Amino acid sequence: MRESATTGAVLLVDVDGLKLVNSLHGHGTGDVVLAKVSGAIRSGIREKDYCARIGSEFVIYAPDCDAAEAETIAQAIIRSVTAEEMRMVGSNFSISVGISVSLQGSDFITMYREAGDALGEAKSKGRNRLSHYEAAAA
Repeated sequence: MRESATTGAVLLVDVDGLKLVNSLHGHGTGDVVLAKVSGAIRSGIREKDYCARIGSEFVIYAPDCDAAEAETIAQAIIRSVTAEEMRMVGSNFSISVGISVSLQGSDFITMYREAGDALGEAKSKGRNRLSHYEAAAA
């Protein structure tokens, strides 16, 4: 990561209410939701970005990406998920996104934790939104 880029971003994408979708409509519907979110991510990230599903979240690493570009990526994914053609009868869903950006080539683990903190903030503020990691003021 540090060798390939001067800046970089980690975005964590979580499907809001996926457990509820699985409980109410079955895991087949949940799998369709995950497939639609992964399609939205593919259409929202840049060709040089990486994405994987780790645990219950999608993790995106975007090399050579500043805060504005990371936000643009996140907003494109959110728009795609909330687009009318993405709606499924009886199972509306949304996503929340946490973003961490490094200008000094921080290690991935640190950025992943920071993006997790930002994701928690996005969810606590009502979900279906994005949040940037902000270091605590000393």
